[in-house]
Amino acid sequence: MEIVSRQVYNADPRTVVTMLCERPFLEELCRRSGASRSSIEIAGTTTRVSRTLPAPDGAARFVGPTVDVVETVAWGDPEPDGSRHGVLEFQMDGLPIRLEGTAVARPEAAATTLIDYRGDLTVRIPLVGRQVENMAAPAITDALAAQERIGNEWLAARG
Repeated sequence: MEIVSRQVYNADPRTVVTMLCERPFLEELCRRSGASRSSIEIAGTTTRVSRTLPAPDGAARFVGPTVDVVETVAWGDPEPDGSRHGVLEFQMDGLPIRLEGTAVARPEAAATTLIDYRGDLTVRIPLVGRQVENMAAPAITDALAAQERIGNEWLAARG
């Protein structure tokens, strides 16, 4: 199943990607996502965030009350116009659920960044895989929307 999401940030791409790779921001994102447990690894502009989250509505009967989500994003070097291309991966530990895709951060208007996420969500659970995909997809897009909201609040507070 294809997942597509667009985020708009009130800062230039360098500032936005820097924020997305900073431990304090990622800790705040984990806290505000309702994670009962989290860990963060950062290597330059590659982040790996592991969180234990409540299972999406309706999915608990298939996956249990919580899911361990691991999100890895690796941003490339900036292009001459400030754009950045990245690779992202979401996986649920212990479950055959995975999202692989790309992220493109590009400047838009004055001090605004658009990030377009595009990926393929696959659930390899016989008979109910499509049903679980349909439950997981909104949880992923909601998480990306929350990242945008929290990110813009973060940027405004440090503005």
